[in-house]
Amino acid sequence: MNAFKTFLYLDEVWQNLTPLNDEETVWLAVNSVTKKVGVKKYVDNDKVTLCGRLAGLTDRHLEKILSVAKGESLGLIITEYISGETMDEVLKSRGCFSAPEAVDILNDILSGVETLHENNVIHRDIKPENIIISSDGIVKIIDYGIARTKKEGKSSDTTVLGTIGYAAPEQFGFSQTDEKTDIYALGVLFNVMLTGHIPKDGVTKEKAYADIIKKCTDIKPEERYRSVSELRAAINGDSLYVKKKHSGNPLWWLPGFRSLTWWKMLLGGVVYLVMILWTILCFEDVGGSIFQIFLSSVFIIFHAVAVPLLAGNIAYWDRHVKSLEKWTALQRRALRLTWGAILWLLGFSLYLYSIGQLFS
Repeated sequence: MNAFKTFLYLDEVWQNLTPLNDEETVWLAVNSVTKKVGVKKYVDNDKVTLCGRLAGLTDRHLEKILSVAKGESLGLIITEYISGETMDEVLKSRGCFSAPEAVDILNDILSGVETLHENNVIHRDIKPENIIISSDGIVKIIDYGIARTKKEGKSSDTTVLGTIGYAAPEQFGFSQTDEKTDIYALGVLFNVMLTGHIPKDGVTKEKAYADIIKKCTDIKPEERYRSVSELRAAINGDSLYVKKKHSGNPLWWLPGFRSLTWWKMLLGGVVYLVMILWTILCFEDVGGSIFQIFLSSVFIIFHAVAVPLLAGNIAYWDRHVKSLEKWTALQRRALRLTWGAILWLLGFSLYLYSIGQLFS
């Protein structure tokens, strides 16, 4: 099937339901064969080639492209339908995000942007309207309308495009856009999540994050973070902990006492009291040889103290594990609790074995 026949086939199979923009170039559509709902977009043919390359990407934080085809004058792109709200809608309905919420969302966005950059694609229009938080809590980047393939050696872009406030200076023809262009927009977006406005109207008061945002949005591309991974390291690294320490809370690293919320501290205090009592009760059973006392003591400290703190994410340890960088906050929380439960049971079993109450 040649390209034009593919276009005609897709245009016929994906039946329009309702327009999603005033120009009627984007439609909510349903596949007449599979009954699957999707989004049907009529675009310039030059965008079809780029979106065809993105169709094979599987990052859960990127809008999934189902099919593409070139027509005589316009091309056709079919994408997944995402049920949810744009970040712009969320900000208007509930206000700014808390710092932990904003960091978690930004980490998800960074995952999608990094996947684009790994495939030599620059999004060039990262803004709240192009971020959807789905009904099941997945953050997704949408709309590759002005995305482009990075071309080495070019001094500037052919077309000047972008959203004022989020577009980096080089998008207005000063130089070629590259990965640092998206990093500029990510800095603006982060500030909007924290304050409700772009950095030009005021940077967040939280110094650690303010420094990151200022570096992202430096007018000189060479002064910005060099890559998404470098930005991620800054967001999740020492700067986060410096911010916690400077808040005047010496217990920033301890689960339950990080936010100084009264009910969390109360719950944390109860948990830590139970841990202490449990440890004391366990030590009452310890006896025998010096080696047995030592072995029992290690296992008691392991399952009564170390594992709960590990599951509670002491000092935000999960943000320092590189293999977890692209995981969502919910996935990391589930992993911590699962490993905590497994290790607790293992430690308690070894403790019982060491004092002769298991397998005796």
